Amino acid sequence: MINLYELLAESSSAWNVTRQRDPCSWEGVGCDSTNSSITHLSLSGFRFSTPNFLSVACQLDSLESLHVSNNDLSSISNGFFTICGGIDGLKMLNFSKNGLNGFLPTFTGFLGLKVLDLSENSFSGSIESQLDGLSGLKSLNLSFNMFSGAIPIGKSMPSLEQLVLHANNFQGSIPKEIANYRNLSLIDFTMNELSGSLPVEIGELSKLELLVLSSNNFSGEIPITLSNIQSLSRFAANQNGFLTLSNNKLSGVVPKFQPHVTINISGNPDLINNTASTPTISAKKRNSVVVPIIAAFAGLVAVVIVTIIVLSILRRYYKVEEKQVHTAEELSIPQVIQGKLLTANGIHRSNIHFGKAMKAVADPSNIMLKTRFSTN
Repeated sequence: MINLYELLAESSSAWNVTRQRDPCSWEGVGCDSTNSSITHLSLSGFRFSTPNFLSVACQLDSLESLHVSNNDLSSISNGFFTICGGIDGLKMLNFSKNGLNGFLPTFTGFLGLKVLDLSENSFSGSIESQLDGLSGLKSLNLSFNMFSGAIPIGKSMPSLEQLVLHANNFQGSIPKEIANYRNLSLIDFTMNELSGSLPVEIGELSKLELLVLSSNNFSGEIPITLSNIQSLSRFAANQNGFLTLSNNKLSGVVPKFQPHVTINISGNPDLINNTASTPTISAKKRNSVVVPIIAAFAGLVAVVIVTIIVLSILRRYYKVEEKQVHTAEELSIPQVIQGKLLTANGIHRSNIHFGKAMKAVADPSNIMLKTRFSTN
């Protein structure tokens, strides 16, 4: 470890042997429970540009994980494969986010390796037998590179659980040999140049939880065998099963999956979605029908609202005018003009003759009830 310290002293100010003599207390260094052996080494973000330190790091025969992500490496030294490949306990290698380029080197040895992350580099070319020695590998991440050729699937990694080939240039179809990877729980082939039909053998992957095949050139129908995979269950924060087949050239009827499985088939105009209670067309066609209906309904609602507002204004106007008329009738004083009684309503004029009315009242014969008054 002292050799590694001397080699990295200029790059790692966090490592100070005079201040902290115990390497287990250094940043990025992990040890076993007794602090007697170094098991984890993280040199992420040290901005290394030369790989010379790798062979020195592999002199730690107790090493279980090595992280050298987020540096400026353009290649991996041959000494790394020779020395690190012989560490039986090495389980994890992370070379992501560097500038590694050229063809993928052959991983000789590494019998105990479980996780290999080479994502976000610039590797190119096809993958033939470079990974055949990794018989115990469980997770392989080659995303965001420039690999081409066929998908690297054979019989070399029977324990593989996660295969991530996102954003490369892989071509051809998915080989039926994928069924040999019985432990696969995650497949991500998004954003490649894959084509052909989906193999029915995918339905034999009984442990599959996540299948992402979007942005390729797959065609044909979705195998009904996919709907038989009971393990397509929970995924990520939204807690839904996930099946993504968007932006391909698939056709036919979508098989009916378990209710908890979320299916994204957008960008496949010839697919008919049969996963709902009432069969509907894929998202693109469904939107072309729904949007005009919503627009028409919105227009109808707008007309009704405008009509109600107009009627409300008119009703208020006539109510105020009628009130003003009745108020005038109640407050105006009756007038007698030329012997005729006029009411307060200018429109209605009474035909009662005032003089004759007074004479009729004075006639004793018209008195219906006589009453005696007293002035005492």
